[in-house]
Amino acid sequence: MTITVTSSKGGSGKSTASILLAASIARASREAGKPLSVCLIDLDTRDGQVASLIGTFMPTALNIRVQPVWDEERIRRNVVHAGDLAIDTILAPIRPRTADTVGPEFYQVIVRSLQRMFDVVVMDTSVQYLDPLISDVALREADEVLFVTTLASTAVQGMARALREITAPVDESGLGVPREKIGIIVNQSVANVGMEREQVLAAGLGVPVVGVIPLATKDVLTATNLNRMHELLDHPLVGPAYVQLAQACLPGRDLADWTRTSDSPAVGATDTASPNGQAEDGVASEDGSRKRGLFRRG
Repeated sequence: MTITVTSSKGGSGKSTASILLAASIARASREAGKPLSVCLIDLDTRDGQVASLIGTFMPTALNIRVQPVWDEERIRRNVVHAGDLAIDTILAPIRPRTADTVGPEFYQVIVRSLQRMFDVVVMDTSVQYLDPLISDVALREADEVLFVTTLASTAVQGMARALREITAPVDESGLGVPREKIGIIVNQSVANVGMEREQVLAAGLGVPVVGVIPLATKDVLTATNLNRMHELLDHPLVGPAYVQLAQACLPGRDLADWTRTSDSPAVGATDTASPNGQAEDGVASEDGSRKRGLFRRG
C-alpha cells in the first residue's frame, strides 16, 4: 500500500500527519500480531520537515542520488530508522539548492523500490501539488491520497482549488486523479469556529472526510520541540484518531484498536476539540457518525 499525504497550505500539519499515520500503522499492526514494515519518504525537497520532527538529519536521499546505481542495497544503507516510532524513513536533502538534483525521475525509481521493500510506503509532500515531483510521482504512484486541511477558511478554500486541479480530467488541464482514491483529513479540529460541516464537504467536491484529528496544540508542540513524536501515539485524543485513520487506510489488514502503552509528561488532553475527540462543527459523515471506510469502500 502506498499512501501520499499532501495539502495546499503550509502549517496544516501535513508532516506531523504523515509521521503519526506511518507510526500508527506500524504500531497497530504489531499489536495485532501481524507487523507491517513501514517507510516514510519525505518528498518536500525544498523544505522537508521529517528530519526535524524525528531529530535525525543524515543520511538523506542525496546520499543515494550521488551513487552510480540506485539499487535496493544502496537505498537500505541510507534509510534512517526512527526507533521510537518503529518506522524507516528516507529524508529529504538538507539544502533547498539540491532540490533539482533529486528530481522526479530519481524519486520514481526510489519509490518503486520502496514499494517492493516495504509493506506500506507513506509519502510526505510539499504544498506545490502542480510540481512534477508531486503530480507525476507522489499522486500517480499512490494507492491512496490523503489531503490535509485545517478548519481555517483559507485552508478550506485552498483545498477546494487544489482538489479541482487534482481531480479534473487531463483533457481539461487537470491531473486526472480519481476522486475514489482521495480522502480528506481535517487536522487541528476544534468546535464552533465558524466552519460548518456543509462548508467542508462542499469544498471537498465529493471527496469524503476520512479522518478528524483533534486540536491539541500544547501537547503537539511539546512533542515536536523535544523530538518525542512517539509520545503522541499515547495521547488520549490524538492517538485514537490516528489509529482510526490507519484502519480506514488499510481496511483489509489486522490493525489493533488504540490502547495507551505508556505514561508521559508530554501526553495530555489540552486544547482539545471536544470530550470525544471529534469536532462538534460537523466533520463526521452525513448521519453524524465517523466515516470508517476510506474512499467509498464501506
